[in-house]
Amino acid sequence: MWATYIRLPSPQEAVQNMHNWRLQTGIPGIVGAIDGTHIHIQRPCNHGEAYFNRKSFYSLNVQGTSFPIAVRLLLILAMVDYKKKIIDLEAGWPGSVGDGRIWNCSMLKKTIDAWISKLPTAFLPTGVHANGDEVNEDIPPFILGDSAYPNTRHMVTTYKTTEILSSPVIRELNKKLGGARYHVENAFGILKARFQIFKRPLECAQEDVRLAIALTSSIFILHNFLIEVHDVVNDSLDPEVENRHVRNEDDYYNQEDEDTSSRDILLRHIRYIMDADN
Repeated sequence: MWATYIRLPSPQEAVQNMHNWRLQTGIPGIVGAIDGTHIHIQRPCNHGEAYFNRKSFYSLNVQGTSFPIAVRLLLILAMVDYKKKIIDLEAGWPGSVGDGRIWNCSMLKKTIDAWISKLPTAFLPTGVHANGDEVNEDIPPFILGDSAYPNTRHMVTTYKTTEILSSPVIRELNKKLGGARYHVENAFGILKARFQIFKRPLECAQEDVRLAIALTSSIFILHNFLIEVHDVVNDSLDPEVENRHVRNEDDYYNQEDEDTSSRDILLRHIRYIMDADN
């Protein structure tokens, strides 16, 4: 069932996803939004210290958010489409591991270039030539993430708080990127609001953490199944968007952005549109 309900879209499906993302957000090129969440667990009997995170609780990382002190977690990394369906999942990392490290070790990172190379690019107006002709730049498909991820050609990240304050153009682009990235946080909120088992630490992890990983993965599959069958209960849920967790130092990529950063193209496009409106 995993291969049926949690999988990267085919090129045809991805193109439709990109079209729907653009209709919803006004941003071309988005193929998915990535983030993580913690799953509460009891302290595993074996190697439990690895699941003890810097906020003094145990977790599995399905990558990225925080919970109160003295709660135990699994950390899970997931990417969602515009329908908030999970299209890629890294389950079972200890809660002490940072989002950036999980991404760097993920299968998606190893395969993203081959997958995205099959998808079409888009053109965005970003300025005007000296002769008056419009400048159009090529923007490739990309995944949307936060600042725990590298800002590259195929990964566009939201800006840090210090960067947002520096420019109204950056604030406008960040508003659009943040609105699109909300989908993945909201997907986690919907899942946890529906499946009340996540309200308490998973006791099966105490016996064997692999049981908690299998249980969590199965519930993510059910989440996708219910979206596929257009379950009406989904519309009645009122999930809370998860609070962001305090990052470890190794969560952040300190590297310089690549020269081919797609976010720079989007920024030039937003600046051109704002200048044209003024």
